[in-house]
Amino acid sequence: MTEDDGCPLDSSDRSDGDLLLYDYFKHLTSLCVLALGGILLVVQNIDPENLQRFKVFAVFGLVSAAGVGAFMVQARL
Repeated sequence: MTEDDGCPLDSSDRSDGDLLLYDYFKHLTSLCVLALGGILLVVQNIDPENLQRFKVFAVFGLVSAAGVGAFMVQARL
């Protein structure tokens, strides 16, 4: 792979810190996806009368923002 193709550099061209950060953000993205699935699962089992939509949307939005942010940083590394 070359840099002209727009592909990332080989692991030999990266420092150990960059590789650790890449793995961390990859793990964080996976955790966000799992958390979003858990939120949806819990919301389905709550009685609609007791559901506080604003709080659910706030939590869903914050976890989504964390996942998107982690994915963007992962793509830049």
